[in-house]
Amino acid sequence: MPGDGETIHARFKTAVIREGEVTVLDFDETSRITLSGTVYRDREPLARAQLFFARTLSLTDFKFAATDVAGAYQVGLDEPGRYRVLVQTGPSQSSGGASTEITVPDREHVQQDIHLGSDGVTGTVTDAEGRPVPTAVVSATPDAAVASAQAAFLVAETGAEGRYTIQGLREGTYRLTATAPGYKVGVVYPVVLTEGGGVIVVDFRLEPGAALHGRLLDDLGGGIPGAAVLVAPAGSVDTWGAGAATAITDVNGAFSVTMPVDGPIDVTALPSGWAPVRLVGVAPPGDDDELQLRASRGGRLRVQVVTRDGAPQRGVQVTARPMPPFLGSDLVQLLQPTPPTDAAGATVLRHLAPGTYEITVAGHAEAPPALVTIQEAAETLARIELP
Repeated sequence: MPGDGETIHARFKTAVIREGEVTVLDFDETSRITLSGTVYRDREPLARAQLFFARTLSLTDFKFAATDVAGAYQVGLDEPGRYRVLVQTGPSQSSGGASTEITVPDREHVQQDIHLGSDGVTGTVTDAEGRPVPTAVVSATPDAAVASAQAAFLVAETGAEGRYTIQGLREGTYRLTATAPGYKVGVVYPVVLTEGGGVIVVDFRLEPGAALHGRLLDDLGGGIPGAAVLVAPAGSVDTWGAGAATAITDVNGAFSVTMPVDGPIDVTALPSGWAPVRLVGVAPPGDDDELQLRASRGGRLRVQVVTRDGAPQRGVQVTARPMPPFLGSDLVQLLQPTPPTDAAGATVLRHLAPGTYEITVAGHAEAPPALVTIQEAAETLARIELP
Protein backbone atom coordinates (compact mmCIF):
# COMPACT_ATOMS: atom_id res chain seq x y z
CA MET A 1 0.00 0.00 0.00
CA PRO A 2 1.26 3.52 -0.74
CA GLY A 3 2.55 5.79 1.96
CA ASP A 4 1.42 9.36 2.57
CA GLY A 5 1.64 11.45 -0.58
CA GLU A 6 2.30 8.42 -2.81
CA THR A 7 0.07 6.98 -5.54
CA ILE A 8 -1.03 3.38 -5.92
CA HIS A 9 -0.18 1.45 -9.09
CA ALA A 10 -2.30 -1.59 -9.86
CA ARG A 11 -2.26 -4.27 -12.55
CA PHE A 12 -5.31 -6.25 -13.61
CA LYS A 13 -5.49 -9.60 -15.35
CA THR A 14 -8.32 -11.84 -16.53
CA ALA A 15 -8.44 -15.42 -15.25
CA VAL A 16 -10.25 -18.19 -17.13
CA ILE A 17 -11.63 -20.83 -14.72
CA ARG A 18 -12.51 -24.26 -16.14
CA GLU A 19 -14.33 -27.08 -14.36
CA GLY A 20 -11.92 -29.60 -12.83
CA GLU A 21 -8.79 -27.57 -13.64
CA VAL A 22 -6.44 -25.32 -11.69
CA THR A 23 -5.74 -22.00 -13.36
CA VAL A 24 -2.33 -20.44 -12.73
CA LEU A 25 -2.27 -16.63 -12.77
CA ASP A 26 1.09 -14.95 -12.15
CA PHE A 27 1.54 -11.29 -11.32
CA ASP A 28 4.92 -9.77 -12.03
CA GLU A 29 6.22 -6.30 -12.60
CA THR A 30 7.97 -7.12 -15.86
CA SER A 31 6.37 -5.25 -18.75
CA ARG A 32 7.45 -5.17 -22.36
CA ILE A 33 7.01 -1.40 -22.49
CA THR A 34 7.33 1.17 -19.72
CA LEU A 35 5.33 4.25 -20.64
CA SER A 36 5.77 7.45 -18.65
CA GLY A 37 5.12 11.16 -18.97
CA THR A 38 2.91 13.97 -17.72
CA VAL A 39 -0.83 14.45 -18.15
CA TYR A 40 -1.96 17.96 -19.09
CA ARG A 41 -5.43 19.47 -19.20
CA ASP A 42 -5.81 22.99 -20.51
CA ARG A 43 -1.97 23.03 -20.67
CA GLU A 44 -1.73 22.56 -16.90
CA PRO A 45 -0.44 19.36 -15.22
CA LEU A 46 -3.34 17.20 -13.99
CA ALA A 47 -2.62 15.95 -10.46
CA ARG A 48 -4.25 13.05 -8.63
CA ALA A 49 -6.00 11.62 -11.69
CA GLN A 50 -6.70 7.95 -12.42
CA LEU A 51 -5.75 6.64 -15.87
CA PHE A 52 -7.07 3.55 -17.66
CA PHE A 53 -5.23 2.37 -20.79
CA ALA A 54 -7.43 0.09 -22.92
CA ARG A 55 -6.94 -1.62 -26.29
CA THR A 56 -9.81 -4.08 -26.58
CA LEU A 57 -13.43 -3.47 -27.46
CA SER A 58 -14.64 -5.18 -24.31
CA LEU A 59 -12.37 -3.06 -22.08
CA THR A 60 -11.58 -6.15 -20.02
CA ASP A 61 -7.88 -5.86 -20.84
CA PHE A 62 -6.69 -2.57 -19.40
CA LYS A 63 -3.82 -1.13 -17.40
CA PHE A 64 -4.19 1.36 -14.57
CA ALA A 65 -2.00 4.24 -13.40
CA ALA A 66 -2.37 7.45 -11.42
CA THR A 67 -0.74 10.84 -11.68
CA ASP A 68 1.20 12.34 -8.78
CA VAL A 69 1.03 15.91 -7.49
CA ALA A 70 3.04 17.07 -10.53
CA GLY A 71 0.81 15.26 -13.04
CA ALA A 72 3.43 12.58 -13.79
CA TYR A 73 2.47 8.96 -14.49
CA GLN A 74 4.11 5.61 -15.28
CA VAL A 75 2.48 2.42 -16.53
CA GLY A 76 3.65 -0.94 -17.85
CA LEU A 77 2.18 -2.11 -21.16
CA ASP A 78 2.42 -5.55 -22.72
CA GLU A 79 2.36 -4.50 -26.38
CA PRO A 80 2.65 -1.44 -28.61
CA GLY A 81 -0.18 0.10 -30.61
CA ARG A 82 -3.05 2.49 -30.26
CA TYR A 83 -4.54 2.93 -26.78
CA ARG A 84 -7.63 4.69 -25.58
CA VAL A 85 -6.93 6.53 -22.33
CA LEU A 86 -9.83 7.09 -19.96
CA VAL A 87 -9.18 9.66 -17.25
CA GLN A 88 -11.08 10.09 -14.01
CA THR A 89 -10.19 13.61 -12.98
CA GLY A 90 -11.11 13.50 -9.32
CA PRO A 91 -11.85 11.24 -6.36
CA SER A 92 -15.20 10.18 -7.88
CA GLN A 93 -16.97 10.20 -11.23
CA SER A 94 -18.86 13.31 -10.16
CA SER A 95 -15.55 15.16 -10.59
CA GLY A 96 -15.77 14.57 -14.33
CA GLY A 97 -14.11 12.38 -16.90
CA ALA A 98 -12.00 12.78 -20.00
CA SER A 99 -10.76 10.67 -22.89
CA THR A 100 -8.08 10.67 -25.55
CA GLU A 101 -6.10 8.26 -27.75
CA ILE A 102 -2.35 7.73 -28.01
CA THR A 103 -0.04 5.57 -30.14
CA VAL A 104 2.68 3.71 -28.24
CA PRO A 105 5.77 2.66 -30.24
CA ASP A 106 7.52 -0.69 -29.79
CA ARG A 107 10.33 0.41 -27.47
CA GLU A 108 11.31 -0.68 -23.98
CA HIS A 109 11.03 2.82 -22.51
CA VAL A 110 8.65 5.39 -23.97
CA GLN A 111 8.35 8.97 -22.79
CA GLN A 112 5.03 10.46 -23.91
CA ASP A 113 2.96 13.27 -22.46
CA ILE A 114 -0.84 13.07 -22.62
CA HIS A 115 -2.75 16.21 -23.53
CA LEU A 116 -6.47 16.26 -22.78
CA GLY A 117 -8.71 18.53 -24.78
CA SER A 118 -10.76 21.16 -23.03
CA ASP A 119 -13.90 20.63 -25.15
CA GLY A 120 -16.81 18.88 -23.47
CA VAL A 121 -20.14 19.27 -21.73
CA THR A 122 -21.29 20.34 -18.30
CA GLY A 123 -24.60 21.02 -16.64
CA THR A 124 -27.06 20.00 -13.97
CA VAL A 125 -29.61 17.22 -13.59
CA THR A 126 -32.79 18.24 -11.78
CA ASP A 127 -36.25 16.79 -11.18
CA ALA A 128 -39.55 18.21 -12.40
CA GLU A 129 -39.57 20.72 -9.51
CA GLY A 130 -36.05 21.90 -10.25
CA ARG A 131 -34.40 20.10 -7.32
CA PRO A 132 -30.95 18.60 -7.98
CA VAL A 133 -30.72 14.86 -8.62
CA PRO A 134 -27.52 13.46 -7.08
CA THR A 135 -25.79 10.26 -8.27
CA ALA A 136 -27.45 10.49 -11.70
CA VAL A 137 -25.28 8.97 -14.43
CA VAL A 138 -24.74 11.09 -17.54
CA SER A 139 -23.26 9.45 -20.62
CA ALA A 140 -21.97 11.01 -23.84
CA THR A 141 -21.90 8.70 -26.87
CA PRO A 142 -20.70 9.98 -30.27
CA ASP A 143 -22.55 8.97 -33.43
CA ALA A 144 -19.20 7.69 -34.76
CA ALA A 145 -19.01 5.14 -31.92
CA VAL A 146 -22.39 3.67 -32.82
CA ALA A 147 -21.41 3.40 -36.50
CA SER A 148 -18.02 1.78 -35.80
CA ALA A 149 -19.09 -0.36 -32.80
CA GLN A 150 -16.36 1.13 -30.61
CA ALA A 151 -16.67 1.59 -26.85
CA ALA A 152 -16.22 5.35 -27.03
CA PHE A 153 -18.76 6.69 -24.54
CA LEU A 154 -17.80 8.61 -21.42
CA VAL A 155 -19.80 8.87 -18.22
CA ALA A 156 -19.91 11.17 -15.21
CA GLU A 157 -21.93 11.05 -12.01
CA THR A 158 -23.68 14.07 -10.57
CA GLY A 159 -22.72 15.35 -7.14
CA ALA A 160 -24.92 16.61 -4.33
CA GLU A 161 -25.79 19.72 -6.35
CA GLY A 162 -26.75 17.68 -9.42
CA ARG A 163 -23.80 18.93 -11.45
CA TYR A 164 -21.67 16.87 -13.86
CA THR A 165 -18.73 17.56 -16.21
CA ILE A 166 -17.27 15.54 -19.08
CA GLN A 167 -14.19 16.90 -20.85
CA GLY A 168 -11.84 15.67 -23.52
CA LEU A 169 -14.58 15.00 -26.08
CA ARG A 170 -13.65 15.22 -29.73
CA GLU A 171 -15.42 17.21 -32.38
CA GLY A 172 -18.63 15.50 -33.48
CA THR A 173 -22.29 14.84 -32.78
CA TYR A 174 -23.18 13.24 -29.43
CA ARG A 175 -26.19 11.69 -27.73
CA LEU A 176 -26.36 12.62 -24.03
CA THR A 177 -28.43 10.56 -21.63
CA ALA A 178 -29.11 10.92 -17.92
CA THR A 179 -30.39 8.05 -15.77
CA ALA A 180 -31.37 7.92 -12.10
CA PRO A 181 -33.53 5.52 -10.08
CA GLY A 182 -37.16 6.61 -10.01
CA TYR A 183 -36.94 8.76 -13.14
CA LYS A 184 -37.43 8.32 -16.85
CA VAL A 185 -34.28 8.41 -18.96
CA GLY A 186 -33.41 11.92 -20.09
CA VAL A 187 -32.04 12.28 -23.62
CA VAL A 188 -30.55 15.31 -25.36
CA TYR A 189 -29.76 14.80 -29.05
CA PRO A 190 -28.06 16.06 -31.11
CA VAL A 191 -25.33 17.78 -29.14
CA VAL A 192 -22.76 19.14 -31.60
CA LEU A 193 -19.24 19.86 -30.40
CA THR A 194 -16.72 21.80 -32.48
CA GLU A 195 -12.95 21.81 -32.01
CA GLY A 196 -11.95 24.63 -29.71
CA GLY A 197 -15.56 25.29 -28.73
CA GLY A 198 -14.84 24.72 -25.05
CA VAL A 199 -17.31 23.26 -22.56
CA ILE A 200 -20.96 23.77 -23.46
CA VAL A 201 -23.89 23.58 -21.05
CA VAL A 202 -26.41 20.73 -21.38
CA ASP A 203 -28.98 20.50 -18.59
CA PHE A 204 -31.46 17.70 -17.88
CA ARG A 205 -34.85 17.84 -16.19
CA LEU A 206 -35.98 14.32 -15.35
CA GLU A 207 -39.60 13.25 -15.04
CA PRO A 208 -40.75 10.58 -12.57
CA GLY A 209 -41.34 7.18 -14.09
CA ALA A 210 -43.54 4.21 -13.27
CA ALA A 211 -42.02 1.04 -11.86
CA LEU A 212 -41.64 -2.05 -14.04
CA HIS A 213 -41.66 -5.35 -12.15
CA GLY A 214 -40.41 -8.55 -13.66
CA ARG A 215 -38.84 -11.94 -13.08
CA LEU A 216 -36.06 -13.83 -14.86
CA LEU A 217 -36.64 -17.60 -14.91
CA ASP A 218 -34.58 -20.60 -16.00
CA ASP A 219 -35.83 -23.48 -18.16
CA LEU A 220 -37.39 -25.17 -15.10
CA GLY A 221 -39.17 -22.06 -13.86
CA GLY A 222 -36.68 -21.20 -11.10
CA GLY A 223 -35.48 -17.64 -10.54
CA ILE A 224 -32.01 -16.62 -11.77
CA PRO A 225 -30.26 -14.24 -9.34
CA GLY A 226 -27.56 -11.66 -10.01
CA ALA A 227 -28.42 -10.93 -13.65
CA ALA A 228 -28.16 -7.45 -15.12
CA VAL A 229 -31.42 -6.22 -16.67
CA LEU A 230 -31.44 -3.33 -19.16
CA VAL A 231 -34.57 -1.47 -20.22
CA ALA A 232 -34.65 1.14 -23.00
CA PRO A 233 -37.16 2.65 -25.42
CA ALA A 234 -38.09 0.29 -28.27
CA GLY A 235 -35.60 0.32 -31.13
CA SER A 236 -32.62 1.20 -28.94
CA VAL A 237 -29.12 0.70 -30.42
CA ASP A 238 -27.45 1.26 -27.05
CA THR A 239 -25.09 -1.75 -27.21
CA TRP A 240 -23.35 -0.81 -23.96
CA GLY A 241 -26.50 0.12 -22.03
CA ALA A 242 -24.98 3.48 -21.16
CA GLY A 243 -28.37 5.20 -21.36
CA ALA A 244 -30.61 2.33 -20.26
CA ALA A 245 -32.49 1.92 -17.00
CA THR A 246 -30.85 -0.95 -15.12
CA ALA A 247 -31.53 -3.42 -12.31
CA ILE A 248 -30.07 -6.62 -10.82
CA THR A 249 -32.26 -9.65 -10.20
CA ASP A 250 -32.61 -10.78 -6.58
CA VAL A 251 -32.33 -14.29 -5.15
CA ASN A 252 -35.72 -15.17 -6.65
CA GLY A 253 -34.93 -13.71 -10.06
CA ALA A 254 -37.18 -10.70 -9.43
CA PHE A 255 -36.29 -7.16 -10.46
CA SER A 256 -37.81 -3.71 -10.37
CA VAL A 257 -36.72 -0.86 -12.63
CA THR A 258 -38.05 2.55 -13.57
CA MET A 259 -39.75 2.66 -16.96
CA PRO A 260 -37.60 4.83 -19.26
CA VAL A 261 -40.61 5.84 -21.40
CA ASP A 262 -44.38 5.47 -21.40
CA GLY A 263 -44.56 3.38 -24.60
CA PRO A 264 -43.05 0.13 -25.93
CA ILE A 265 -39.68 -0.97 -24.58
CA ASP A 266 -36.76 -3.28 -25.32
CA VAL A 267 -35.53 -5.48 -22.46
CA THR A 268 -32.27 -7.42 -22.23
CA ALA A 269 -31.21 -9.66 -19.36
CA LEU A 270 -27.62 -10.90 -19.03
CA PRO A 271 -27.52 -13.89 -16.67
CA SER A 272 -24.19 -15.62 -16.03
CA GLY A 273 -24.13 -19.13 -17.49
CA TRP A 274 -27.13 -18.46 -19.74
CA ALA A 275 -27.63 -16.84 -23.13
CA PRO A 276 -28.78 -13.20 -23.20
CA VAL A 277 -32.56 -12.92 -22.94
CA ARG A 278 -34.29 -10.36 -25.15
CA LEU A 279 -37.75 -8.86 -25.46
CA VAL A 280 -38.12 -6.39 -28.32
CA GLY A 281 -40.83 -3.76 -28.69
CA VAL A 282 -43.02 -5.12 -25.89
CA ALA A 283 -45.82 -3.23 -24.19
CA PRO A 284 -45.17 -2.92 -20.44
CA PRO A 285 -47.51 -4.97 -18.22
CA GLY A 286 -50.11 -3.46 -15.96
CA ASP A 287 -49.38 -2.21 -12.47
CA ASP A 288 -50.23 -5.56 -10.87
CA ASP A 289 -48.55 -7.79 -13.47
CA GLU A 290 -44.99 -9.03 -13.88
CA LEU A 291 -42.91 -9.12 -17.02
CA GLN A 292 -41.51 -12.64 -17.34
CA LEU A 293 -38.25 -13.46 -19.12
CA ARG A 294 -37.24 -17.08 -19.87
CA ALA A 295 -33.56 -17.95 -20.17
CA SER A 296 -32.00 -20.69 -22.29
CA ARG A 297 -28.48 -22.07 -22.54
CA GLY A 298 -28.14 -20.85 -26.12
CA GLY A 299 -25.63 -22.26 -28.58
CA ARG A 300 -21.86 -22.78 -28.68
CA LEU A 301 -19.27 -21.54 -31.14
CA ARG A 302 -15.92 -23.28 -31.54
CA VAL A 303 -13.37 -21.13 -33.37
CA GLN A 304 -9.96 -22.25 -34.58
CA VAL A 305 -7.39 -19.64 -35.63
CA VAL A 306 -4.54 -20.78 -37.89
CA THR A 307 -2.06 -19.35 -40.34
CA ARG A 308 -2.37 -19.99 -44.05
CA ASP A 309 -0.10 -23.01 -43.74
CA GLY A 310 -2.34 -24.45 -41.01
CA ALA A 311 -0.20 -23.63 -37.96
CA PRO A 312 -2.42 -23.03 -34.88
CA GLN A 313 -2.24 -19.60 -33.25
CA ARG A 314 -2.19 -19.69 -29.45
CA GLY A 315 -3.17 -16.79 -27.19
CA VAL A 316 -5.31 -15.01 -29.80
CA GLN A 317 -8.40 -13.09 -28.66
CA VAL A 318 -11.57 -13.75 -30.66
CA THR A 319 -14.68 -11.55 -30.61
CA ALA A 320 -18.18 -12.57 -31.68
CA ARG A 321 -20.47 -9.62 -32.34
CA PRO A 322 -24.18 -10.23 -33.06
CA MET A 323 -25.49 -8.85 -36.32
CA PRO A 324 -27.37 -6.66 -35.93
CA PRO A 325 -26.26 -5.53 -32.46
CA PHE A 326 -28.91 -5.14 -29.76
CA LEU A 327 -29.43 -3.41 -26.43
CA GLY A 328 -26.52 -4.41 -24.18
CA SER A 329 -24.89 -6.73 -26.74
CA ASP A 330 -21.39 -5.36 -26.14
CA LEU A 331 -21.80 -5.82 -22.39
CA VAL A 332 -21.77 -9.58 -22.99
CA GLN A 333 -18.07 -9.36 -23.90
CA LEU A 334 -17.40 -7.47 -20.68
CA LEU A 335 -19.38 -9.73 -18.36
CA GLN A 336 -18.41 -13.01 -20.05
CA PRO A 337 -15.03 -12.50 -21.76
CA THR A 338 -13.96 -15.06 -24.34
CA PRO A 339 -10.96 -17.23 -23.39
CA PRO A 340 -7.92 -16.80 -25.66
CA THR A 341 -7.11 -19.62 -28.07
CA ASP A 342 -5.30 -22.65 -26.65
CA ALA A 343 -2.31 -24.59 -28.00
CA ALA A 344 -4.48 -25.98 -30.81
CA GLY A 345 -5.51 -22.45 -31.80
CA ALA A 346 -9.05 -23.10 -30.58
CA THR A 347 -11.47 -21.35 -28.23
CA VAL A 348 -15.11 -21.98 -27.36
CA LEU A 349 -17.74 -19.27 -26.91
CA ARG A 350 -20.65 -20.51 -24.84
CA HIS A 351 -24.19 -19.32 -24.17
CA LEU A 352 -24.69 -17.36 -27.38
CA ALA A 353 -28.21 -16.31 -28.27
CA PRO A 354 -29.34 -17.80 -31.61
CA GLY A 355 -28.66 -15.57 -34.60
CA THR A 356 -25.94 -14.32 -36.93
CA TYR A 357 -22.53 -13.31 -35.57
CA GLU A 358 -19.47 -11.58 -37.03
CA ILE A 359 -16.24 -13.20 -35.84
CA THR A 360 -13.07 -11.09 -35.70
CA VAL A 361 -9.56 -11.55 -34.31
CA ALA A 362 -8.12 -8.78 -32.13
CA GLY A 363 -5.00 -7.14 -33.56
CA HIS A 364 -5.53 -8.66 -37.03
CA ALA A 365 -7.55 -6.13 -39.00
CA GLU A 366 -6.17 -7.66 -42.20
CA ALA A 367 -8.10 -10.88 -41.55
CA PRO A 368 -11.61 -10.65 -43.02
CA PRO A 369 -14.41 -11.26 -40.49
CA ALA A 370 -16.30 -14.54 -40.64
CA LEU A 371 -20.09 -14.75 -40.48
CA VAL A 372 -21.67 -17.69 -38.65
CA THR A 373 -25.18 -18.68 -37.60
CA ILE A 374 -25.75 -19.90 -34.05
CA GLN A 375 -28.61 -22.24 -33.25
CA GLU A 376 -30.09 -23.17 -29.89
CA ALA A 377 -28.48 -26.22 -28.18
CA ALA A 378 -26.04 -26.74 -31.08
CA GLU A 379 -22.33 -26.20 -31.65
CA THR A 380 -21.16 -24.23 -34.67
CA LEU A 381 -17.61 -24.54 -36.02
CA ALA A 382 -15.63 -21.69 -37.56
CA ARG A 383 -12.07 -21.54 -38.91
CA ILE A 384 -10.16 -18.29 -39.38
CA GLU A 385 -6.95 -18.11 -41.39
CA LEU A 386 -4.59 -15.25 -40.64
CA PRO A 387 -2.62 -13.78 -43.57
